[in-house]
This record gives sequence, C-alpha cells and structure tokens, in this order.
Amino acid sequence: MALCTVSQFQNLTLFGASALSFNTHSHSNLSFNVAAGQNHYAKNVTSLEVCEVVITYTHPGYNDEVNTIVWLPMAESWSGRFLGAGGGGWVTGAEISTLAWAASEGFAVATTDGGHAADSPVQDWALLSPGNVNWVALQNFASTTLDEAATLGKAVVEAYYGTKPSYSYWNGCSTGGRQGHMMAQRYPDQYDGILASASAMQWGQMLMQEGWPQAIMNNLKAAATIAKWTWKGATSSRNESLWYGLDVGASFLADAATTCSANGTCTGSPLGFFDIWVRYFLTMDPDFDISTVNVSVFSKLFHQSVNRYDSIIGTSDIDLTYFKEAGGKLITWHGLADSLIAPNTTVDYAQRVYERDPEAEDYYRFFEAPGVDHCGGGSGWFPGSGLQSLINWVERGVAPTKLEAQTQNGAVKRSAHLCLWPKSLHFVSGDVNEAGSFECH
Repeated sequence: MALCTVSQFQNLTLFGASALSFNTHSHSNLSFNVAAGQNHYAKNVTSLEVCEVVITYTHPGYNDEVNTIVWLPMAESWSGRFLGAGGGGWVTGAEISTLAWAASEGFAVATTDGGHAADSPVQDWALLSPGNVNWVALQNFASTTLDEAATLGKAVVEAYYGTKPSYSYWNGCSTGGRQGHMMAQRYPDQYDGILASASAMQWGQMLMQEGWPQAIMNNLKAAATIAKWTWKGATSSRNESLWYGLDVGASFLADAATTCSANGTCTGSPLGFFDIWVRYFLTMDPDFDISTVNVSVFSKLFHQSVNRYDSIIGTSDIDLTYFKEAGGKLITWHGLADSLIAPNTTVDYAQRVYERDPEAEDYYRFFEAPGVDHCGGGSGWFPGSGLQSLINWVERGVAPTKLEAQTQNGAVKRSAHLCLWPKSLHFVSGDVNEAGSFECH
C-alpha cells in the first residue's frame, strides 16, 4: 500500500469547501461477519486489505465539519467501479461493515458523516437554540454532503489508482434509499446507476405517518379501531386523507407501540423518528409534550411538515429528466410488510413518475417484495442481488423485468422473482420453495 499516504491525496480540492485535514490508514487482514441488509445478502468477509482515506472539511462561514470516508481495495482487487454508500435513520453515512462488504466486492466505496458522527444524537445538532433550526446541519444531512462525497470519492479513486472509475453506483436503503432518489433528482450526473430501496422519501409525509397511530391513540381507546385507522393512513381533522397507512401484513410494534404499567394502564410510545421530528423541527421546542398530539394537532403539524421542509429534504420531485439524459438507471424495491415506511410511499412516487413520463421504465424500475419488512427481515423474498441487476442494466443494457430474491428466515430458503410494478407475484402451482411456481401478472 505504498500509495496509501496523506501526500497522495492532500492536493485534492472541493469547490465551496475548505479542507481541514487528510488522514489515511492501511488496513490488512480485516474480517467482518456482514449481516444481510442494505440490498445484499449476508457475507463472511475475510483477509480484506484496504486503504482508508478520511477527508475532513468545512463550508466557510457555516461553522460545520464534515468527514468523507473512502475505502479503496487493492489495485488487483478493484473492479473499476465506484460505490456511494447510504445511511439509515438520522445517520447520514454507512456502517463500517457496509464499507467492508462493498470493498470485498471490488468497489472503491465512499460515504459521509453529513457533518455529525453516527453516535451523535439528533438532539445535539437539530437546533441552534430553542425555536431556531440548524438549517446548515439539516441541509448537510439532506443532500449537500451526499453530492460532495461522490465528488471527493471519485477524486480519491483517481489519485489512488491513476484512473477514473469506469462506472459509479449508489446503494442504500431507508435513509439510504431517500439519498439515492435525492441524487437522481438533484445531482443527476453523479451516478450511472442507483439502487434505492424502502426509501424514506416524501420525507415530510412519511415521518408524520409514523406518528399517526399515536395521534389516534390520543383520540380513541379501542384497539380494533386504532388498527383500522393505522391501515387507513393519516387523516385530517376534516376527515381528508393525508397519507398512506401500513399494509395489513406489517407489524404495529414500531408505529403503534405502547407502554403499559403494572396496573394495566397503557399509553402510546411514539417512534423516535416522529418524536424528534415534531419536537425539534416542527415545534422547535425540545420540551414539547408529544402526548398532546391528537388528530387535530396532528393535522396542523402534518401541513407544517410538508410546507416547511419539502424543498429541503422532501425528495418528492418526479422530474427525472436530467437523470434520464445523463443515461442514469434507478432500481427501487419496497417490502410490503414494511413496519416503518408505508410501501405506498414508493408506489405513489413511482406512479407519478410513470404518469409524467410513460417511457420512464427506460431508466426507473420499481419492484414490490411481498412479506419483507423494512430493508429486510420478515418471512418474504429479499432481493439481495439487486445491485448486480443494476450493474447488468447499466453496463450490459439488460433491463430487469424481475429481481431474484429469496427468504432469509427459516431452515429452507425459498426463491422467487419479484415482479416489475404494477405486476404482482402470484402462486400458480408446484413447490412453494421454487421461483418457477410463481408468476407475475
């Protein structure tokens, strides 16, 4: 690893930013037991050698500090491909195990911390003070640093290998899925291919929907009624539909969680994402009592959520013209048993994309995954080789009409081919464990 030195990278620049430091570290004989998730199957990574490059920079006048992290496999192991790796929840960047998986697959891979460490609570950076949102930090999380990580990552690749990447890809789920869609919408020239699943896009609506069951609990007490309204989706105090509910096959343990005392009294236990969003970004009051959010209050907060933040982090733009013109390809899939993000969030977006451009399947394809929970898990078929399908589409022109998938739970691995939306998977006959027993129609 003779080239894994600070001097190899310290002349790199980024427009609009000022470098604070460059650090490198040579890693050898790394081992990771990488669990399934982030659009890939489980893998036991061994004997991995990489050069790690960390570039720390700031945007002058913004008083921020951002880290872009790049893992570079040995030259003989590099496929010529670059990968941007997405985060999850309020964490902008990928976990180390994800970087290890990507490097073991031959990718030079980059991620960003978005200006806040993975273990830094949102509460530490969301507000400059009560009543004042930290807009710089939110913008960094939403989009800015994602674009910069791609630019810096590709520059690091060229400095290390002496050549630019042959192809650049994005891979992410949940927040990483939103980030992938953001790249296609706002920075359409950065990636040749994007795999963005269970996307936390249409952010303002999606986060509020996660708190809808709690608002219903504050109005109603009957469990059956709460379940019905959770499936129906967020509704205004005027009985107008606001957003989509969970599918019937999804668990309520996240969105409709409760805490019960020894005397049998139960109260709602709001999901952290919703709780933080309301207290820190909508009311901008850390002391706001979330238990006061009934249907009427919820309706007002829902409107504020979309109205104030859609242009920053909404990721709801259906105009993918420039991504199309750049030759980009995007694959997305969503588990129908997703207990955090309603699958119809993606259905809604895909339908509007196709309505705007009837030829959108040339560059945007959506697949539903029956029985799969958020980014994986559940009893359904998980498409852990979706990235290879994307590569085949970008590099060989083979557009996917199905995604290979298999179950992850149980002693027997069942196989199926996920269907290109709007088609859905149906059992025909034969062995339920075999993909050939199902058809798309």
